[in-house]
Amino acid sequence: MLPTITSYTAPLNSGRFDYTAKSRSAFQTFDPMNQTPLDQVSFRFGKKGPPYPRILGRYSQNRPGPLIIVLCATHGNELAGIEAFDRLLQTLKKGKQPFDGQLVGVAGDLAALNSGNGKPRRYIDEDLNRIWTSERIAKVQRAEKTHQENTLNHEEREMLALLKILKTLQRDHHKQWPQYPHAYVFEPHTTSSAGVPFLIPYTSGLENKVPGVALLGMENIEKNPGFVADYLNRQMPGFYSMGIEGGQHKAPSSVRNLENILWVILEQMGNLAKLDNVPKKQIKKLERQLKGLPKHLKVIGRLSIENPEGFKLLKKSRHNIAPVQPGELIAMDGPRQVRVPNLVGKDLYVFMLNQQDPHNIRKGDDVCFLAERISEAESKVVHQ
Repeated sequence: MLPTITSYTAPLNSGRFDYTAKSRSAFQTFDPMNQTPLDQVSFRFGKKGPPYPRILGRYSQNRPGPLIIVLCATHGNELAGIEAFDRLLQTLKKGKQPFDGQLVGVAGDLAALNSGNGKPRRYIDEDLNRIWTSERIAKVQRAEKTHQENTLNHEEREMLALLKILKTLQRDHHKQWPQYPHAYVFEPHTTSSAGVPFLIPYTSGLENKVPGVALLGMENIEKNPGFVADYLNRQMPGFYSMGIEGGQHKAPSSVRNLENILWVILEQMGNLAKLDNVPKKQIKKLERQLKGLPKHLKVIGRLSIENPEGFKLLKKSRHNIAPVQPGELIAMDGPRQVRVPNLVGKDLYVFMLNQQDPHNIRKGDDVCFLAERISEAESKVVHQ
């Protein structure tokens, strides 16, 4: 059970923050895994400069409080989370507001993120957000123990590095402040289709702290789905994790959405007493995007691609969450028609429709996910 969960209420604190600022300063920190100095590392959103570091930055005023980890770029082509974290970090550094605990930004699929000559790949060998299973974890740990890391593929090595870093951060934070043994990991994502912010809380219960459509039961659609946040919640004691989808990959609004949600998280988790740095209108704008959408959706299925060369998405939607009818044609997968299952009597939605560039689509990737609207009372049952 997550400690001290309260329902999200919209903060109406006023404050000034320049969302149009172009400047970025170098991260003043170092990677605890290899002691690489990062004080000369800087980057620009969407442009490859020096290689991205594993530790994107950290902030603390050496006051006891929660450990918040922002795990960015689990998919290498999703850069908005890095930009949102950087904006958050730089504003905290410039401000004088009391801050309790510690904020750390971590890069996920570093190999993919630093690939592509300025156009990072989603992944190198396989999707990093699909391999976090007990069996794969045991495999990479055996390889490390027997000094056979060279037998692992790129994403397996990324997973091994992340396991070490996350455990180190939690251990060190707990050692410094024993009254705060938990690590809260928030994983910002974006989608290939435009749309509203939504949350994938898995079993964490953290959706009550953040504005957004909550997609519940994602961890139940397959026997071992291999999602990072699901593994952290279920298999790593002391960790609570949630995925946050901000919008379309390259849309400036996605950066703003993710940044605003991260500010709300810091206030709701107790790192900040109030949101001095987020203007009231930005929070209201975030909430207006959610008007008319259900707060809770239960994920009931996944449609996958079998023929990437012949894949064509037919469902047209301006949003990453869209209502659908039973039997509706969603895509052509070569000669195969991909349709919504004939589930009569359910209020159905599809989300994360695959509008990736063709070079990023591979066999087994998602066409989309399927969900049904549920009540708040039903949402509590999903978590049990």
